Amino acid sequence: MLDLHSHVLPGLDDGAASAEEAVAIARAACADGVRVLAATPHVRSDYPTTASQLDAGLRALPPLPIDVVRGGEVSLEVAAALPPDDLAPFAIAGSRYLLVEPPYTGLPLNAGTTLFLLRLAGFVPIIAHPERNPDVQADPSRLRELVEAGALAQLTAGSLTGRRGATAQRTARVLLQEGLAHLVAGDAHRPLDRSATMSRGLAAVGDEALAEWLGRSVPAAILADEDIPPRPATGRTRRRRRVLAWRTPA
Repeated sequence: MLDLHSHVLPGLDDGAASAEEAVAIARAACADGVRVLAATPHVRSDYPTTASQLDAGLRALPPLPIDVVRGGEVSLEVAAALPPDDLAPFAIAGSRYLLVEPPYTGLPLNAGTTLFLLRLAGFVPIIAHPERNPDVQADPSRLRELVEAGALAQLTAGSLTGRRGATAQRTARVLLQEGLAHLVAGDAHRPLDRSATMSRGLAAVGDEALAEWLGRSVPAAILADEDIPPRPATGRTRRRRRVLAWRTPA
């Protein structure tokens, strides 16, 4: 598994507070089967992480039993304000993919515009944990508009298992069913509880091929800075294809 969202760098945000906690996060992820972990500290008004702080944090990491790549979790507000050259250091593993965090209070009216401008600048925005956003919970079609405009969506493993609450779990399932989710991540701020690990989250998907796509194939393409592979046909997708074939005149 490849986990492209974590707060493993100590002292930069509300994640690991020390090198010891960073090691604990990495060891727990490794024990769960994760082989690559993206360090994605918050980049927002309350945690204004800079590129130099990110570099220093990566250099200061003690030896870890897992590969750690650079990244950032950039708020929509900051993504709208910073020029592309200032955003590039926070792209995942130096790729075109940028993890973007929506506010917890809802989606701002300019969310679509911000993501569109990121696309114009050469980035592929990845929307972090949309299933925990109240506007998406109330109306998943709000996310569809953003995905159809070229964004990807990353679910949190703990949402799929119910660790993040029933509403987040229900919304995550709807987003999966509607084809609006592209990868799963741990979003670890501390060593993940067993009920919120990547392996548990992917198991909760209930479809082996889809889980492989969400936890390995898509993250691998992102790390390689390649286009993501096509989504595998799930049971729902196969049923819809059979219906469409039946309705198509000979």
